Amino acid sequence: RLKTISPTTVNIELRTFRAALNTALRWELIERNPFSRLKFASVPETTPVFFSREDFQKLISFIREGWLREVVIFAVLTCMRRGEITNLRWEEVDLSRKLLTIQSNPTFKTKNGKRRTIPLNETALYILSARHGKNVSEYVFTLNNKKISEGWLTHAFKKAVYDVRLKDDRLHFHSLRHT
Repeated sequence: RLKTISPTTVNIELRTFRAALNTALRWELIERNPFSRLKFASVPETTPVFFSREDFQKLISFIREGWLREVVIFAVLTCMRRGEITNLRWEEVDLSRKLLTIQSNPTFKTKNGKRRTIPLNETALYILSARHGKNVSEYVFTLNNKKISEGWLTHAFKKAVYDVRLKDDRLHFHSLRHT
């Protein structure tokens, strides 16, 4: 199987099987999990994909939609994940202290389930201040006063990256976090 798919994909499938059998074990449907001592495929370490300064400037100058440009710039400035940005609520923003608090809530779970605080630089603070009070949504980044879906953000971002014709076709929204 390693000859036809990547080791990462194999490991994802193995983790899924192990998790399913752990559930069966917890429900007492099986006596032991044969996947419990499984060795995963070794995955070569790779450098994260990120935007060069030139490519980032080119992308920003190309994006015509104001909401998308602001989200992209904000993502680079804060190193926030796509889901954290689309689920960011005004109650988590402290403009006076120049801080954001990312935390799980009933409709969103952070990657590790832990709360973290992000300091804001002047540009990030400016983006938030300009948006503050202009929409009626509880969410910070909206489109037509509605929460931006992660799928729509991904689609709009991929289209912009494709349209600007950047050299590296591996660039994706998460690359902004590494930039």
